[in-house]
Amino acid sequence: MKSFFLKIYFFKLAILTKLYLRRTRPLIIWITGSVGKTSCRMIVTQVLKQLLPEKKIYTSPKNFNSEIGLILSIFQIESYDPSIKNLCILWWKIFFSLLRPKNIPDILVLEYGIDHPHDMKFLTMISKADIAIFTKLDAVHSSNFASVDAVWNEKFLLMKTAKQRVYLNSFDEYCKNHTEDIKSPLRFY
Repeated sequence: MKSFFLKIYFFKLAILTKLYLRRTRPLIIWITGSVGKTSCRMIVTQVLKQLLPEKKIYTSPKNFNSEIGLILSIFQIESYDPSIKNLCILWWKIFFSLLRPKNIPDILVLEYGIDHPHDMKFLTMISKADIAIFTKLDAVHSSNFASVDAVWNEKFLLMKTAKQRVYLNSFDEYCKNHTEDIKSPLRFY
């Protein structure tokens, strides 16, 4: 029962977040993979800050990459302690941020992690990446999936929905062999 109410709560937060992103329109860079997401996110952020000093670039200082973590990152909420009270406070913070956005970034660098099947579908419902980066696929964190292929298929949804460009790891076998459904311009690094 608790899980059911949390799913509804996350879905409602996702709708508010989607509206916020439509209103503020930052360039969104998504980073996913089994390993290396946080390091890649921090490197991309630092490089962008050096190359584009006139732009406001934001990434969370924490490893927020789940359903709630993504929403916290988008709203630049840097600390969160799960509790009923804090869920209520979070709802109002997000609601008022939607009504009166402040500190709007030009570029958001976000990290997407998944633990269960259909997690990526939920995350991509919130927003589509302008630029998607895939680090590396590994069996780590795949215990809730039937196989590593199932993890790939879930993470690959991010690559298929990217709007402007996709960057894939040229040393990753899955990346080299599964590019047929990517519609955005593709680059290997």
